[in-house]
Amino acid sequence: MDATGTLHFDHVTKSFDAGPPVIARLDLHLSPGAFMSVVGPSGCGKTTMLRLASGLAEPTGGAVLVDTDKIAYVFQDPALLAWRTALKNVELSGELHHTGKAERRRRATEALALVGMAGFEGYRPSQLSGGMRMRVSLARALMVDPRIFLFDEPLGALDEITRLRMQEELQSLFLSQSFTGLYVTHSISEAVFLSTQVAVMSAGPGRIIREIAVPLPFPRRPEIRFQKEFSRICAEVSQALAEGSRP
Repeated sequence: MDATGTLHFDHVTKSFDAGPPVIARLDLHLSPGAFMSVVGPSGCGKTTMLRLASGLAEPTGGAVLVDTDKIAYVFQDPALLAWRTALKNVELSGELHHTGKAERRRRATEALALVGMAGFEGYRPSQLSGGMRMRVSLARALMVDPRIFLFDEPLGALDEITRLRMQEELQSLFLSQSFTGLYVTHSISEAVFLSTQVAVMSAGPGRIIREIAVPLPFPRRPEIRFQKEFSRICAEVSQALAEGSRP
């Protein structure tokens, strides 16, 4: 694995057409190996920030600096092709990058095993649960060997039990693959459990108003959520979020 994975927003502004800015004066820096979660009120520009990081959108002002082209983007909707099996859905990424058939089959099989989906290669999306479909989406993203992983509320549509289990699996993936993560969520507890840092955005136009370190050691067990330090950090994030949501 190389050491790339730096992501830097330098005084970034983004407007659409002639409308008011969605993001204004956004400054944020992620070093290689960081996992930063972003929380903020609805409409503050969190998804727009991810689109800027991925290159799907260009800033109106300022600069977004990325030192790798190995970027994976995972959405809340797994967006799997209904007529393809789990293995074929994961292989699609290799097809788009013109990877040879044998190599993409090998890598897709390994990626599915990494996310706990070995044995389900031949299943179609309609035969899989919500959590299993999200695992397939993660496996597909792993095909690019990402140095930067962008997550747009990937667990938001899951039930609570599945969501907690997937948080543990995402943490394991982060620890084993050593990517830089930028993770958007509305869940403060989820943000603290997964992250090395939590960034809080203001109401629109969005900007970062607070960065809160999460100095809890990895790997984090589920019971850490009941510890005093975890609760203290959640309270700090909650207070910053409340302050940033005021008009």
